Amino acid sequence: MLILVFGGSGSGKSRFAEGLASMGTSMERWYIATMQNDGSPETAERIRRHREQRRDHGFHTLEWSCELQKKVPLWMDEHPRPSSVLLEDLGNLTANEVFSSQDRSLLSRKEEKKLIHTLIVSPIRRLSEAGHHVVVVCDMMDEDSGIDTPEMKRFDRWMQTAQQELATGADGLVEVIAGIPNWIRKT
Repeated sequence: MLILVFGGSGSGKSRFAEGLASMGTSMERWYIATMQNDGSPETAERIRRHREQRRDHGFHTLEWSCELQKKVPLWMDEHPRPSSVLLEDLGNLTANEVFSSQDRSLLSRKEEKKLIHTLIVSPIRRLSEAGHHVVVVCDMMDEDSGIDTPEMKRFDRWMQTAQQELATGADGLVEVIAGIPNWIRKT
């Protein structure tokens, strides 16, 4: 099962997704934290707040800011039983991949799409297809950053492509506004 939870900054999407990933399941709970700690007080506070929020939900944390295509298969070999997996969040994961040390500015759109599928979409789908209950937190669907630089335009393209590909095969899509969920698709 794959569910995408999206909403704006401060919408309550993280808290809702954590509850959704831990609701009504006796499965082991895993939290894939994708935020890279840049050393700023703001980032440290956000990471602290998210750790505190999920503390009572019994999550094991995996600090995976990138390279899910390598980490997911290894983790699945070690954890073959279905689990509840929360990925927080798609925007951070995408940014980490877009702005990695590898220069991806010269890729064609076709090459970009293939790379997005390999680095982001395929590992998430693989978890779901293996029977894991996967909840992915993401920003607003199909919204761009509004920043007009080549790097941010590339990020916006990658983010929109990843969201669209994941949404196409998702079992559930829910938008959270002020802590209130609005189910767009629910199976």
